[in-house]
Amino acid sequence: MRTCDRRAFVALCLVIAIGCDRPARPSSVTPPQPVAPQVQQAPREPEVDLVPAQPFSTPETTPVNTDVPITRKVRLSVQASTWREAAPFDVTADLHAKLRAGGVEVVEEAATDGEVRIDYEESEGNDYDIPTGDTEKGTKIFLAVEIRSDKTLPKPMSLEIEGESPTFVNVTLGDVSRSLYQAALDSLQSNELYECLGDYVAAALGEPSARSRLMPVLVRREAGSAVLNLLETLGHQPSTPAEHVYVAAAKGNLGECARFGRDVVIPLTRILAAEADQVGDWSLTEEVAGVLRRIGDGEAAPALKDRLASFGPARAVEEEWIPDDEAEVVAALILALETSGDESALLDVSRFEGDARPEVVEAVATAQKALWERVSIRPRAEEHPPEIVLRVVARGWLDRRFDVEGSLRRKLEEVGVRVLAAESKEADAVVLVEYEERKGGQYRSFYGTGAEAGFGTLISCRLSVINAKDRLVAGPFGVDAQTPSQMDENGDLHVGAIREFEKSDRYGLARDFVAAAVGRREAVPKLIAQLRRPDAPTEILQLVRRLKGEWSEEDQALIAVAGADFAACARLGKVVTGPLLEVFKDSRDWDTPEGLRAAAAIFAGAGERRAAPLLVEKLKRLCPVAEEEFEETPEAETATVLIEALGRLKEPSVTEVLQDYARDKRSAIAEAAKRALEEER
Repeated sequence: MRTCDRRAFVALCLVIAIGCDRPARPSSVTPPQPVAPQVQQAPREPEVDLVPAQPFSTPETTPVNTDVPITRKVRLSVQASTWREAAPFDVTADLHAKLRAGGVEVVEEAATDGEVRIDYEESEGNDYDIPTGDTEKGTKIFLAVEIRSDKTLPKPMSLEIEGESPTFVNVTLGDVSRSLYQAALDSLQSNELYECLGDYVAAALGEPSARSRLMPVLVRREAGSAVLNLLETLGHQPSTPAEHVYVAAAKGNLGECARFGRDVVIPLTRILAAEADQVGDWSLTEEVAGVLRRIGDGEAAPALKDRLASFGPARAVEEEWIPDDEAEVVAALILALETSGDESALLDVSRFEGDARPEVVEAVATAQKALWERVSIRPRAEEHPPEIVLRVVARGWLDRRFDVEGSLRRKLEEVGVRVLAAESKEADAVVLVEYEERKGGQYRSFYGTGAEAGFGTLISCRLSVINAKDRLVAGPFGVDAQTPSQMDENGDLHVGAIREFEKSDRYGLARDFVAAAVGRREAVPKLIAQLRRPDAPTEILQLVRRLKGEWSEEDQALIAVAGADFAACARLGKVVTGPLLEVFKDSRDWDTPEGLRAAAAIFAGAGERRAAPLLVEKLKRLCPVAEEEFEETPEAETATVLIEALGRLKEPSVTEVLQDYARDKRSAIAEAAKRALEEER
């Protein structure tokens, strides 16, 4: 690599992660090495409500062929070379295994179904600078494949597959070159064409089942065109609705597949999942969503919701760069959910309320209208305490799990929310609960032999509310817990996690969240009080903003500060200074240039001298004093606003800070500091 090219490359260069090849510890366990109970003579904890665990229900996935029968024989010739002193990767053995997995056996005899010729080359790759000051070389891999068969192919089929050490590589410092080389091999072996090579060769040699296994590959970004070329060369015609879908997707004419109805829902949802894996690719998503909308089958709802979850709402067009065609894709997914018949889709659609893109706003309104009509409960006309239906999906990894439904029922009835039977058709709201217990990290005893004491439990709970009476959608509100790091010797690791869940602040808030969302006004002040915390749950803020009610000025201030509503804060004036002082130091929303300027104006206008140390801290972090010639920056504009606010606060303790900035080499900042000093005097 030439020096100039090398410098350009090094600018993007290597990320070194010492010891990255060590097995990762379970992230779910709090201590570095989870420990089971220290020996304490404590009484056994009382029992908690447990119910038999139900098996997981997982969506249908593409079956993995673990025992494909051998139906084809082929001769294999391989030429391999490398730039390294060591021998090249044993691609021959790897290809033997890959071909066998596709139902093709490599033989030496003359009578075969065809021949596969391989040209494998490892060449010198890019330069990598490492902290020791040395330079190491990466590797580039080129694999050329040629398939010949007088029986099935009118012409030889050729493939070119590449891999190389990527720009960023995690390496072990003691063996950098090996890590770089392994990264190149990983790049080759994760190539979509290389992964499906066994089925590709089998299909080329005439094996019909291999063609079926290649169908999902047609919608993959790297391998799709090569597989389509092979199928067209073989003269393959789709024989099932699923095959029609994959071929039509590869050719760009999916619309015609709606005529197959429910028979194509599963392959269409698999295309959505495949595109979600290919980050930034939605070339087929809009078209798939359009077909699913025309079919209108509820089986598509989970896949549509998952795909929609990969997109975020745009609150303001100038907020960030948004691809021009993303709005059409989001709108198509929302409209497809309209016909899915799944009331929980209201949660996903409502997330895009207030979106800045007209296409999305129109789609949200259309979908919400249809989905509200499909909500499976109807509120009673007369006034009465809130009545709800609980719909719980609970999963566990043990043969028992916490009775979250019973627990929630009791908690809600404590605050005046009546829980009806699950089959009730008249209720004010549906509360959807997704509760899951997963296997956690392994625990060992502190004492004795340090024997294994079992595995902890990770708990995840998500609660959402669909209020049919007030047309309100709220949530999901999340609660997470796990087995604590230490327990007494009699403690049950599973029960320990449940106890952490039950006593967590968020589980207590979940009750008030649901109660407020279904109309219990007494629960609202408890939620608003949470907004004083810098880490207040965003779900609470979103709910409070949507609830109808007459808020006091103090409540309005809390809501405005928590939501970083700069215009509302300016309008409310001095009343927001107290809440703002509580969250200003740690809030991300107020740490933006717009937020800093708004806060500085509010504090200065109210004469809130307690804010001076906070403004100084923000100023120093944002824009340190420049003692040499320094180019003006956007941060300097915000810094001048903070400096002017400090001057208006007339706080003697900041005089020294202002004097420092008065000597700043940036003229705008220096002038602002001098004016502030005059203001202070």
